[in-house]
Amino acid sequence: MTKTSTDAQIVGSVSFINGDIQQFADAKAFLDCLREELPYRATTGFRFRTITQDPAVRKAVDDIVHDFYGEENPCCEEDYMQSVLTNTIYADELKEIYVQKDVAYKEVPEAARTAMHGLVDRMESVSDPPASIQQKLLELALELRTVSGKKQYAYLKKPLKEMVDSIVDELETLPDVAAYYAVWNGVRDTLEGYYKNRPRQHNPLSHQKEFRAIKNAIIQEAERLRQQMEQVQATSEQETSQEEEPSSEETSTDTSTNPTLANENTSFTPSRPAQLPSEYLLNSTIRLFHQMGRIFRDNAAPPSNPMGIRIDSKRRKKLMQKRLAMGHKQDDHEQEQGYGQVIR
Repeated sequence: MTKTSTDAQIVGSVSFINGDIQQFADAKAFLDCLREELPYRATTGFRFRTITQDPAVRKAVDDIVHDFYGEENPCCEEDYMQSVLTNTIYADELKEIYVQKDVAYKEVPEAARTAMHGLVDRMESVSDPPASIQQKLLELALELRTVSGKKQYAYLKKPLKEMVDSIVDELETLPDVAAYYAVWNGVRDTLEGYYKNRPRQHNPLSHQKEFRAIKNAIIQEAERLRQQMEQVQATSEQETSQEEEPSSEETSTDTSTNPTLANENTSFTPSRPAQLPSEYLLNSTIRLFHQMGRIFRDNAAPPSNPMGIRIDSKRRKKLMQKRLAMGHKQDDHEQEQGYGQVIR
C-alpha cells in the first residue's frame, strides 16, 4: 500500500516491513516521521529514502540519524550544497570517480597492507629496544606500585596517563612505527577523500582511537615488570635474612658472653637493596613490541565504509535491551546487518 501526501514534488519516502510505503512532499512531515519511527525500526522494519536535493533537508535528515546513534553530524550545510552542485554539473565525471573509488577500495588497501605488514615484521624482530623506552617502562612500573584499583588506562589518574602517553609518543618516533603510521594515514586519506572535501586530521598516535589498545599493552607489561621486581626483592630479603641469621649455638654463646648482643640480634632488619636483572626489563620491552605489532596488524585493513555511522557500547546495550523486550532474539537478522546500517 502506497500513500502520497500530495501531488507536489516528493521530498522522501518511508517503508515498513508489512509493505506499507508512504511518500512525503512536506519536508517537516518527513522529518517528523523519521524522529518518530527511527527508534522502533528494529520492530517495524522502518526504512527511509531521501529524494530531494535540498541541502537543508538532506542535512536535517543526517542530523536526525547521527543524533539517534549518539553522534554529531560532521558535515555542514555547505558540504551538502557542494555535493548537490557536483552531482548536477559533473554527473558523467562522477561515474568515473565511482569506478576509481571501487578500484581504490581493492588495490590501495592491499598494497598498503603489504607495506604495513613488512614494517610490523621488522618491528616484532627487534632485539635491542631503545634504552629511553626501557627507562620509561621501568619508571611506569615503579609508579604502578601506588595503584590499588584496576590497572587499565581508563582507571589511572592523570599523571600516570601522561606517563603512558609519553611512552606511546616515544614509540611513534621509531622509524618503523612512524612509517607504518604514515602509510595507515595515507590509506584513510585516500579512501575518505571520496566522501569528504575537508582533509583528515592526523592525530598523534597516542590520541588515535584505533590504537588505544597500545596504552593498555604498555600498562600490562609495566605491571608484569612490577611483579617481577617484587619477587626479586622478596627473594633477596629472604636470602639476606638466612645469611645474617646466626645458629642457635652461636646465639646462646654470644648472648652469654655479651648480653647487649642479644638486643642487637633481635632488632636486626635486613636492608640490602635488590637489583632487577636487566633481562627482565629487556624482555618486557620486547613483549611490548610484539603486542604493538599485533595491534598494528589488526588495524591494517581500513573500514569498508569510512563514513559509516558508529554507535558507542552504552547506546548499543540500551538498544539491545529494548529489542529483547520487544521479543526479538539476540542473534536475529538485525545483528547480522549491524546497528550502524540505515537504508536511505
